[in-house]
Amino acid sequence: MRESSQPDFYSRVIKLTVIHVYAPTTDAEDEVKDTICEQLQTVVENVHKQDVVIMAGDMNAKVGANNKENERIMGKHGIGIINRDGERLLEFCRMNDLIFTGTIFPHKDIHKNTWTSPDKKEQQIKLTRHTHQM
Repeated sequence: MRESSQPDFYSRVIKLTVIHVYAPTTDAEDEVKDTICEQLQTVVENVHKQDVVIMAGDMNAKVGANNKENERIMGKHGIGIINRDGERLLEFCRMNDLIFTGTIFPHKDIHKNTWTSPDKKEQQIKLTRHTHQM
């Protein structure tokens, strides 16, 4: 994960922080994934709680469509079946009060992610704080 040297977006009303993430592949060692999660946690903790956060990127995670026990962080309109990295991402979202924006309302599958690879294995995911959901 790289930290950007670019300033955040400012307005007279809100401050917007955009975090773009490229997570390790599903085949990567858990130690590598844990390190990335720790770095990402540090980045999120350094954003003021009142600021709007948009986190997007290739998380290499699938959170599935079953939101039972995860209603606060995702809607019931996800895609597919959760994988191990999806469970890790759900826990990260729980800890940071983030919500999967593409799962809240019903959409065609092609509109639930910001990008899907031609082989359907990689999907871009967009998250934001629960208080700033779009």
